[in-house]
Amino acid sequence: MSSNFFAMVERMKLIDRWALMNNTGKENIAEHSHTVAVIAHALALIGNKKFGRSYNAERCALLALYHDTTEVITGDMPTPVKYYNDTIRRAYKEIEATAGDRLLAMLPEEFRPDYDPCFHPDPADKELWQLVKAADKLFSHSKLDRTIFGFLRTTAKAVLIFIAVMLVAGTLGIDTSSLLAILSVAGLAVSLSMQTALSNVAGALMILTAKPFRAGDYVQIGDKAGTVLTIGAVYTSLRTYDNQIIYLPNSQITAGSIVNMTSEDVRRIDVNVSASYDDAADKVRAALCAAAAAHEKTLRDRPVEAHVVSYGDSSIQYVLRFWARTEDYWTCYNDLLDGMQEVFSAAGITMCYPHINVHMGS
Repeated sequence: MSSNFFAMVERMKLIDRWALMNNTGKENIAEHSHTVAVIAHALALIGNKKFGRSYNAERCALLALYHDTTEVITGDMPTPVKYYNDTIRRAYKEIEATAGDRLLAMLPEEFRPDYDPCFHPDPADKELWQLVKAADKLFSHSKLDRTIFGFLRTTAKAVLIFIAVMLVAGTLGIDTSSLLAILSVAGLAVSLSMQTALSNVAGALMILTAKPFRAGDYVQIGDKAGTVLTIGAVYTSLRTYDNQIIYLPNSQITAGSIVNMTSEDVRRIDVNVSASYDDAADKVRAALCAAAAAHEKTLRDRPVEAHVVSYGDSSIQYVLRFWARTEDYWTCYNDLLDGMQEVFSAAGITMCYPHINVHMGS
């Protein structure tokens, strides 16, 4: 009996995870899967012992251990890309399923039913997969804190080296007071010459301790917006929607305002439109609310509202407000905006544009 399945599984240690997931070093999917399995197993045990659940902790660990195995074929796609919209999400799920089929085909037929639930989730394992997902999120949220430890480790190392130098100097009979004076002057000169860099390092520490955002969050910092890639000692990098990388000095970030658009699970969506003065406001508001309520991703437990915002020279300005999950924000916004002309046309409402009436006398 020969099989390439375990040779492919062994390749997990050769596949690095996308760079956003770890700011202090590379991580491969074998390391990631092992840690997620440990956390998922612990979560299952906690559920059983503290909350009276009956999870199969061993099976939960098994599912977690193989949850990213298909990436030996597909590679690890960045989460913001994978979940950018429903079309990409569905396409990636199909690719994952195909990769799972390919891996299963490498096993002897008699073993395939035992491994199939690891690649094609069984509805009976729904709660276990939820624990695996929770473990995955817990692990990713803990990684940013490692950067703090990196700063502390570097600082502690420098302090220990300084103390060691002073002790050795004292043992050799060297006057440490003069050495301290020289080091103080040198330190002052270095600090003055590196004032900007040091303020950026201080900014990094403030970001890492206050945690206004994490790697993977979509943020607005001043006039810059994008997904946080890394939080470094000097710069924080963002990836914009048009795939540009922006490096922002940490001191600039901490000195300004920060809007984290993904820190909450849901977001309110505002769509601004204009309609003719000839159309009754009640009619326009009803059409807007009906369009938002009809969208499949609009949250049903949140209000859908439309209001008059202002009266312009040639039209009335309205705002439509409704709620959706954060990952569905742009899908909902674009769908409503793209379909607004059709909505107004179906309701017999005139969509206005800026114009000037010119009256010419004879």
